[in-house]
Amino acid sequence: MMRPAPNVNVITEDADQQGSATAGTYTDGPSVLVGRPNLAAIQTMLETYGYRIERHSDWAGLLRDNPTTEDFADYANQRRITLRCVNAKAAPV
Repeated sequence: MMRPAPNVNVITEDADQQGSATAGTYTDGPSVLVGRPNLAAIQTMLETYGYRIERHSDWAGLLRDNPTTEDFADYANQRRITLRCVNAKAAPV
């Protein structure tokens, strides 16, 4: 089975909004460019430098088990993920 193709979606964000990218030396105006890689792109980047994903946090389960938790919408809708990565040579499968 083939995995999805690595992809980085490039968007703009308002640098003044909390949780967004911050303005830098080359920022022109209130917007900044942001790249949002899919999981396949993250895996490709990690593999290029000798790392692999050891664990992918189950945010859906955590949020389901803790329904009163607030401010985790980005994790609930999978705009953000949490991965534990290890050096592939130091921690073989």
